[in-house]
Amino acid sequence: MTRNLLAWAFLLWLLAGHALAYTPATPAQQQEIQAKLDEVTKLYGEYLRHRLSDLPWDERKKKMDEVAKRMTLPAQQAIILVDLYYSLEEEGKNAPHEPIFHAALDTYGATDDQGNITIGPLAFESLHTLVHTKLHEFVHADQVAQKRFPKTKKERLMVELEAYYHELQQLAAKTGIGSEGIAKIEHAIYVHETDLGEANLERVHSGNFVAEALPLGEALETGKVSIKLEGKGVAAGTIFVAHLKRLAPDPFLLEIAGGTALCPDRAGVQTMMVGQDVFVPLTQTDCTVEIPGFCLDPNLPPPPRPEAGAPPIGWAVASPCDEPTRFFGPKGTIQAGRKLSAAGQFHTDMPPAKYRDTVIQRALWFQADPAWNKARLQQDLQQQVEKSGGGQTPEQVQKLTDHLWDDVDLTIKSAKRGSPIACVCP
Repeated sequence: MTRNLLAWAFLLWLLAGHALAYTPATPAQQQEIQAKLDEVTKLYGEYLRHRLSDLPWDERKKKMDEVAKRMTLPAQQAIILVDLYYSLEEEGKNAPHEPIFHAALDTYGATDDQGNITIGPLAFESLHTLVHTKLHEFVHADQVAQKRFPKTKKERLMVELEAYYHELQQLAAKTGIGSEGIAKIEHAIYVHETDLGEANLERVHSGNFVAEALPLGEALETGKVSIKLEGKGVAAGTIFVAHLKRLAPDPFLLEIAGGTALCPDRAGVQTMMVGQDVFVPLTQTDCTVEIPGFCLDPNLPPPPRPEAGAPPIGWAVASPCDEPTRFFGPKGTIQAGRKLSAAGQFHTDMPPAKYRDTVIQRALWFQADPAWNKARLQQDLQQQVEKSGGGQTPEQVQKLTDHLWDDVDLTIKSAKRGSPIACVCP
C-alpha cells in the first residue's frame, strides 16, 4: 500500500509492541479495534445530538468540532489497525495515503478524483463494515489510477457496481462478513442495477464496468440529444412517439431504459413509465422511435394525441433512483409481468402482447389505487363489450375477468418477492 511518511510514522507509533507482519489478528487485537469502534460510535451519537439541537449554529458548531476532535484519534487508529487483521496492503496500492477520517461525512466513505479516501462515522458501526468500506474505496482509488473517475451518473453507477462486485466476489469469504453483510452488499448491487439499462447491465454481468449505451436522462442533461414526445392517447402499449435530435457531433447509442418515468409539466395528465429498454443508434441527426409503456395514475387521462392549436406538453425524465418510493415499485411490477409472460405463466385469452400489457396495467392501477380492483376490471370489460358491440356473454366476461385477475395477483406477488426492503449498505 502506498502511504505517505506521516501515515507510516503514525502506524509505527500506534503499533508499538505489535508485529508489523500482516497476519490474522488475535482475539486481543480484534478487541482492541472493537474498543475504538465503540468509542467512535458513542462520540458520534454525541456529535449528532449537538448537530440536531436547537442551539444557535455557532454554538452547535463549536460543540460539534470539539466532539469531532475527540473522535478523530480512535477513528484513525481503527482505520489503520484493520490492516493487521485483513492484510490490505495489496488492495490499497493505488491509494496515495492512508484513508482519512472525517466526522462530517454523512456516508460510509468517499474517494476524490485524486484517489484520496475519506471515511465517515457510519463506517464504524462494525468491524466488518469498516473493513469493507475501506476495501470498497480502495477499488475507487484503483479506478482513479486507471483514469476512470466518474463524471456522469451512468459512470458512477458502473464504478460503484465494480466496487460492490469486488466486495462480494473477491473479499466476502476472506473478511468473514457473514450472511447479513453479504445480503447488504447484494442489496446495494440490486439498487444500482435497477437504475442501469439492459446494455450496460449485460456488460456488468460479463465483468465489463465501462459503460456503452448512454441513458436518456444523462444524454439530455449533457446536451447530447433533445427529445419531443407525442402522446398516442392510450394508457398502455405504444404510449409515445419520440422525435429525437442528436446534438452531439459524433453518433452514439442512446438507451431509453425500461422503468424510466416520464412526468408531465402540468396537472391532469398521467405520469408514464417506459415498459422495456429501447435502444436508438443515433447515427443520423434526426430520428423517430415508438416508446412502449404504461401509465401510473389510473384516475387521470393518458397523454393525448397532438391537437392543432393545443399547447404541447413538456415531459421530465426521471429514473427510479430519483424517487425510489414512487418509481421502484412500478418498475418491479412491469419487470415481473414481462418475465411471467415470457415464461408462459399467463392465460391465453387474448394475443400474448395485448394480454401481458393488460395484466401489467391493471396491476399498476390496483397498486396505485385499490378501488381499481377485480370488480372494477369486470365492469370495465363489460362496458368495452357493450361499446364495441361485441357478442361476449356475461359468462365469458366473467371468465376473462377471473383469468386476468389471477395473473394480476401473480404479477404483484412476484414483484414483491423480488423487491428489496431497504438500502443500508456501505
